[in-house]
Amino acid sequence: EQEFFDTGLLTRMTRNHERGGWTGNLRFGADYFFSPTSILTTALSYQRSKEDNFSELIYRDARGDFNNVFLVTERTDNEVEKEENQEYALTYKKTFGDKGHELKADFRYESKEEEESSVFDEVYFDTEMNLIDTIDFEQNSANEEGEQRGALQIDYIKPFGEEGKLELGYRGSLRRIANEYVVTENIDGETIINPDFSNDFQYDENIQALYITYGNKVGKFSY
Repeated sequence: EQEFFDTGLLTRMTRNHERGGWTGNLRFGADYFFSPTSILTTALSYQRSKEDNFSELIYRDARGDFNNVFLVTERTDNEVEKEENQEYALTYKKTFGDKGHELKADFRYESKEEEESSVFDEVYFDTEMNLIDTIDFEQNSANEEGEQRGALQIDYIKPFGEEGKLELGYRGSLRRIANEYVVTENIDGETIINPDFSNDFQYDENIQALYITYGNKVGKFSY
């Protein structure tokens, strides 16, 4: 319930919400041993889901108190949501004869896609709960969003003597995000796009990095 002190108007909102749907998952993993010191590992994950959601909102507008209701608005939201996610990983690891001497390469890819669509309907009633059929309002929203990400990382470690160690590697990451949200309104039979609520978002990311470090110890001095 809300009360607006400057106008004396009151609003009471009642909301009913129903959610339903299903989700399925698939996972797979395997290791391949080229030798006792050389291993290739792969993993795959796939998920798909669909949701059917329904909401009903009822607004009662009154003056002074809720015994003086002058307008009842019923707004429904019928939403369908579909989602698909994929993740893939491939890792290679090679160890050498001396302790701590190894090479590791890791590749990962992720993809997420989601589609949402909603149909909003509004009907209005007067104080006698008679339908005001002179007002025809329908609103639709469609949202398509997705993200793709790929990453490759390579690390090499080579020890020297008892304290020395050389580490070098590479990491590259590519990422793309897209989100298109469109709202259309049907007012008295005419469908128009509402630019105040619609938005098209695009984002690209490219990160590339190299590193190299070397450390050792001489007596009581380390660097």
